[in-house]
Formats: sequence, C-alpha cells, structure tokens
Amino acid sequence: MARLYLARQSVLVDYVAAMRRYEAAVARKKHPENLFQEAGQAGESEPWTWTAANGDTVRRREEGVFIVQSGNYLGNWFTNTECIILEWPAFLCADGQTWKMSAPDPDTVIFGDVEYTR
Repeated sequence: MARLYLARQSVLVDYVAAMRRYEAAVARKKHPENLFQEAGQAGESEPWTWTAANGDTVRRREEGVFIVQSGNYLGNWFTNTECIILEWPAFLCADGQTWKMSAPDPDTVIFGDVEYTR
C-alpha cells in the first residue's frame, strides 16, 4: 500500500473520508442518493462530522459523545477513539487522554489541537 500511494497520499485521504461519510450515513440509517460525493460536499446529510486536512474526522455520535477517527493511511491502520464530555471543554477519551474542544464557528471544531472543518 505504501509503495503504491507514496506519491499520491491525497487519494487515500479522499477514499477514507468517503468511507467515513458512508459509515456515518449508515449509522444514521439514511442513505443519500450519492454516498460517494466529492470531499467537502457532505451538505446537510452530515451535520455532525468534521474533517481535518489529513483526512481524520471527529463525529458527534450523541449528546456529549464524539468519535475521533484517525489513521496512518499509508500503513492501512485506523483508530476510532470515543470521547465523552467531562465538563466543557474537557473530554475524556478511551485512550486515557483528556482532550479539549473549542468551536470557533459552526463549521469548525478544534479537538486535541487539530482543526476539523465541515
């Protein structure tokens, strides 16, 4: 995998982002007509998912619970970390870390010093 995509890592980032949009749509039990839309065109069907420049995502699963999805795309290794709110802005995550979140505007969240946008 690493050899095939070393010069084109953005292809993997786009693929992972598309699969995560599909996963979120299935989790909501909604099936938009085109699950494989272009990155950045998630529209109203993805109100609670934010994506970082590297393809990692933060998704609100329910009130006070977020899933941080990250990965080493060339190594084909992915991690989902559930984080629950302790007291705003602090979250306790399943990896044992406490991360802080901020939301400077409706389309941006900063979680664990990483900026995610919709």
